[in-house]
Amino acid sequence: MRFFDYNYNKGRDYMSGSMLHYYFSKDLFSTLDEKYKKQIHLTDAKIFLYANIYDLGNYYKYNNLFKKDDFNISYKMHNKKTKEFLENIIKYTKENGFDKDNVSLIYGLVSHYTLDKYLNPFIYSRSGVDTLSQPNKKYKNKYKKYCEMLDYFFIKKYEDETTFLQLNLNKKFKGAFLLNFNDYNALDYAMNRTYGFSQSFQYFKLSNKKFKSKFNYSKLKSIINKFSKIKTDYLNTEKKEYREPYDGKRVNYTIFELYNLALKEATTLIKAVNDYLYFDKKISFNMNFKDISLYTGYDSEIFNYEEPIDL
Repeated sequence: MRFFDYNYNKGRDYMSGSMLHYYFSKDLFSTLDEKYKKQIHLTDAKIFLYANIYDLGNYYKYNNLFKKDDFNISYKMHNKKTKEFLENIIKYTKENGFDKDNVSLIYGLVSHYTLDKYLNPFIYSRSGVDTLSQPNKKYKNKYKKYCEMLDYFFIKKYEDETTFLQLNLNKKFKGAFLLNFNDYNALDYAMNRTYGFSQSFQYFKLSNKKFKSKFNYSKLKSIINKFSKIKTDYLNTEKKEYREPYDGKRVNYTIFELYNLALKEATTLIKAVNDYLYFDKKISFNMNFKDISLYTGYDSEIFNYEEPIDL
């Protein structure tokens, strides 16, 4: 089952869900021991960039560059060989030496992997699934809208709305679109080793460039006004039951419960990676990471879902 990718090539946008990943990474990094914080970048721009690497593929398709009949790399990274990709980039980093950028990149990837694993099933179950094989207009862009609502909630949670609207976000996120040479090498190795995509560093360079040109700070600020009066219980604070989209199991998680579960697991994963990188301790990739779809949280892209809530 292949999903419609919410492609940001068609006009300027801010990349829905990007602020959610940004704040989650900030929360994750705040839990680290001080000795580890010194090994990574903690600037807003770098945290934002590395937390959203998985989604850069929504800005540029691999086949646009190499005329190869492949879906975008973002789709592959989210759904195919997800454990193997992380294992390859972590091992490459360990074997080739690393700096703050390399370690920040890995932390950002682990952060994104974990949050998607827990939140995407919740979001898809409540927004419906729009697929390439079975397109359904009533679900079109509902996932994107749901992510925008979550972005709004976390902006409201972490920022003063008035201050945020007055922020110069170009300054706050200056440098958020600049991967360095070592980042490209690590990503290129992992992409080639995992998916057989050679010269993917060119793809990431072009994605970075497209990301920068398309990122719309005004659109990001506009969601505050867009969702400030929303009445839908999109956080599920009333703990209503819903069906998990993979196995149909009825659950009643709130977004806060899932967020905290993701934070707890991501912290454990980061500790295992730290011990491997800095103290030469063995790491069990099979135990710590799973080959799952980051859309369903399981090793399958198949969805069985009920009628989504009205957004």
